[in-house]
Amino acid sequence: MIFNDRQRLNTIYVVAGLIVCRCLPLHAEDAPSAPLFPSTLTLQLLGDNGGQRDLYLALDLSLPRDLRLQLEGGVLRGGANPDDTCSMRVGFGTDPAGDFSTTGYYFNRNQSGAFVIHGAGAELVVYHRDWMLSLIPEFRTITLYTTELVHRRRAVEKVELNSQGVEFGVAYFGLSDWGLSLYHRFDDYSEDLNRLARYPRLAELLFSQGALNLAWGLDSSRTRFTATRYLASSPVALGLSVSNSHSAVVGSDYLSATLNLDWEFDPHWALSTSLGSADGGGGYRNAYLSMALLYQW
Repeated sequence: MIFNDRQRLNTIYVVAGLIVCRCLPLHAEDAPSAPLFPSTLTLQLLGDNGGQRDLYLALDLSLPRDLRLQLEGGVLRGGANPDDTCSMRVGFGTDPAGDFSTTGYYFNRNQSGAFVIHGAGAELVVYHRDWMLSLIPEFRTITLYTTELVHRRRAVEKVELNSQGVEFGVAYFGLSDWGLSLYHRFDDYSEDLNRLARYPRLAELLFSQGALNLAWGLDSSRTRFTATRYLASSPVALGLSVSNSHSAVVGSDYLSATLNLDWEFDPHWALSTSLGSADGGGGYRNAYLSMALLYQW
């Protein structure tokens, strides 16, 4: 178990919820005349050398009283996935350009006949001079569907487990033309996922291929570091992200590195490109490319 005392994590959720409620504006006269951060619409395409393709659309809409509405959705297909995986996210919070911002969100991810994930969380962000601090507690319910053979003979249609996690982040922008950020996330599960690795043949008999693909991708922790270089007198920014994920199933590490290029070629339009590779050990390697077009107003 990552958290020896589960009540400590539950306390974080309660405090986060109270802070979110406390920070929402109560009076219309408290609202600024214009939003600090523009509304944005993003279309993203991602592909890898394993044949996986991802289409993603996101809307971050500015509302009256300095509030924000976030709507996101995507479809992943191909690769090791036997069927399409659909995802969606709905968030509501305050303007992210302020010294303190909060967002509460709900998300869903599912693959027909394989798995369903429901989750909710809260994102708390504080800016102080050249520093940024963030806290993101999150709760998930994960349903893995069994094979038709198990469903028919044992009358067991699905297996359910819960996951609680929290991510801490810190960023520094005091260096000339540079931005640095570091994030670390913990996840705890209500079931012992090591059993999938100890009894792989049994797991293949119990769960559908899509459920196994998801289960083997569940992490117990993840660390991510990003360095961004903002080019002087240019609308271009270059970045490098390095992350390390620790599997909750086999206990091995999953390393990835990504080169990022952001180009704001118009006051309303921007293009973001990412090229990366990942190494999961055991000879597994993956290369991927993503492109995102952003419109803001």
